[in-house]
Amino acid sequence: GLYWQYLSPISAVTAAAVTAGLRLEKALCREVAGANGKQLVAVKATDKLLVGDKLVSRLIISADRDMDYIHLREMRAAGVQPDQNISGYQYQDGTSYYQAISDMTTDLYFDHMAKGTHVIEYPVHVSHAGSFAAGTATIESFYAPEFSTHTEGIRLDVQ
Repeated sequence: GLYWQYLSPISAVTAAAVTAGLRLEKALCREVAGANGKQLVAVKATDKLLVGDKLVSRLIISADRDMDYIHLREMRAAGVQPDQNISGYQYQDGTSYYQAISDMTTDLYFDHMAKGTHVIEYPVHVSHAGSFAAGTATIESFYAPEFSTHTEGIRLDVQ
């Protein structure tokens, strides 16, 4: 295979075209108190967040076949910190994976991913004011890199 790598501003990155194999969506949702308890509301580009807001990072993975040894990397905004700081194995939505948390990214390693749609969520909170690029999320097969895709970048404005 031939791969082309280059640098571009994160705001210019668009989601990869839908191809066979994998599809990935990334969303940030704000946790708000409603009449029926806590609810998740999708964060839009025009929303103004506040320091201390609790967000949920939601990754939606769709696979058209069973896959082994998959790596997902989500880049976080500089003003956002994960609530969980210890790496380890997780089980969510019928899928098990190893979650490695670092300063800039959260990496998920799947030994096996069954065919279908999987939703992975984890809580984060807004820790600093400013305008931040949240970056992209990328997913790729370790053994077959032609099965890969990425999301577009998200911009956060925090007051």
